[in-house]
Amino acid sequence: MSLWNALPLVAVQGGNLAVLVMVVVMLLVMVVVAATALSLMRPWLMAMMAGCSLPVMKIVGMRLRRTNVAEVVRCGVMCNQAGCPIGWNDLERAALTGADLERVTLAYIKSQQEELGYSFSDLVDADRNQRLARLLEEGR
Repeated sequence: MSLWNALPLVAVQGGNLAVLVMVVVMLLVMVVVAATALSLMRPWLMAMMAGCSLPVMKIVGMRLRRTNVAEVVRCGVMCNQAGCPIGWNDLERAALTGADLERVTLAYIKSQQEELGYSFSDLVDADRNQRLARLLEEGR
């Protein structure tokens, strides 16, 4: 039994090979589009269910800049639920600069709750400087 005879409803008979190839290509394209859509929908759905507004294009931009989208969304949701929302751009900027985003976010929430007056960017800079100081000490 040949491979062509094993195909159930799409048996190649008299020139239908082009149709079969087109169907296979279309199915592959649909699978790729569905996988891409699902990878964008998960962080968007997570943010929307937590009451945060996160545009899908912002997720696309984060992915193109190779930002850890899951971490940014998780920290944004954490801040929003704590009552001290931070902009998505600030969170992404902190993640791209190499700050420990979760630690900075928790410090910001604590700072806001205890009214210490630190801004998010102050805490990001402090985290980066501490890391830089540690690296300089290890280099000696």
